[in-house]
Amino acid sequence: MNYNHLYYFHVIAQEGTIARASKRLNLSQPTISEQLKRLEEHFGVKFFDRHAGALQLNHHGQRALEYTQTIFETADRLAETFRSDDEPAKVRLEIGIVTSAARSAASDRLVELFEEPEILVKVRNGDNRFLLHELVSAGLDILISDTLPAQAKDKGVDWKVVTDIDLVFVASTGFLQGLKGDLHQLLHRKPFIHYTDQSSYRWQIDTFLSQHSIDPQITAEADDVYIVHNAVSRGLGIGVLPRSVLDEQRSENMVVIGELNNSESKLYALFNKKDPTEETMRALERLAPSTPSSA
Repeated sequence: MNYNHLYYFHVIAQEGTIARASKRLNLSQPTISEQLKRLEEHFGVKFFDRHAGALQLNHHGQRALEYTQTIFETADRLAETFRSDDEPAKVRLEIGIVTSAARSAASDRLVELFEEPEILVKVRNGDNRFLLHELVSAGLDILISDTLPAQAKDKGVDWKVVTDIDLVFVASTGFLQGLKGDLHQLLHRKPFIHYTDQSSYRWQIDTFLSQHSIDPQITAEADDVYIVHNAVSRGLGIGVLPRSVLDEQRSENMVVIGELNNSESKLYALFNKKDPTEETMRALERLAPSTPSSA
């Protein structure tokens, strides 16, 4: 076992999949899988359970994560301790964004925080469960998520609503060629790019389909709206996207064919309600201006 083994485990826990960890570390998936296997063999336990194609920390993984979180936070602080004396001291503001909400309406507001000269803003993406664990354990100051955790109040977590998410059904113009009818006819028994059960959108979409007796042909599932966008743009099926993503991408070959009228999706900024720092509260005001908290 060495430092790299621990770091690879730590990144996998943050990202939630070997594929995303591979991209972040710029290493091949087989390499990362082998390093994780060696670490697990060293301790004689498994750190992850597989579920719907994703990796979920089990109780062994949660315990290991508590240690690696301390290790790498300490390493960061050590580096800051020996920074150049010419550099002014800054207050750190740690912000996590769940992968499914990473590129969202909050992005522009986050970038505005970088303008604060006395604050060093650190933004990182990751798996919702991992980032929530970090928020609760004070490893994060703010978590931006499209899902509210169960018993959030019991975990000492409060939140503000950043924005509502307007979900729409979309298809490419090429896919729609030769197809006619209303939304039911366009969706029923037709190829559909769905979200995994890790996404907050899944339940809302399934409820809508069930209420309207629509049974699409699910051809793929993803938890990233941009993967769904790209698949739909290529004509692989119909999908559901936040309207803001459609507007942002300016996809000329994609059209809105209906609205998810039961959608109650929101983007939240979560924070520890016990003694949040002044910098945290200022950041929350930028992210969710004039939005009351849940309290």
